[in-house]
Amino acid sequence: MRDWYAMTDESPDELLSEAYFGKQDSAGPIAARLVNCGPTSLENSVEEVFFNAIVEARYEITVVTPYLVLTEPLLYAIRMTAMQGVLIRLIVPANNNHRSVYYASRSQYQELLEAGVKILSDKGHSYMPKRWWWMA
Repeated sequence: MRDWYAMTDESPDELLSEAYFGKQDSAGPIAARLVNCGPTSLENSVEEVFFNAIVEARYEITVVTPYLVLTEPLLYAIRMTAMQGVLIRLIVPANNNHRSVYYASRSQYQELLEAGVKILSDKGHSYMPKRWWWMA
């Protein structure tokens, strides 16, 4: 909510009202966790969540993202996890709509490929409006 206030100067009280977030019934037994991140975050909580999930994976990791630029800790975690035999697939666009991201992500490919990471290109789109991580 700090991000909402920082970007709009509006109180988040209305945003959090029942008009936007009504009571929801449980959809099943799986728990979900919100992780604070954004321009006002001081901690690296999202990076820590991803790092821990990567190093705890035992079978496979599949990542679909239009913008793959890994921090050094995440690059290390993915490389080490792949070298332990976990199948890691990164699905990225063949041509990115941001030239700087295109070159930044490709500068990390050699290290990832040498560790056994599979990098697949989505040739149909220069911009992939989807992002997800699957870890098992």
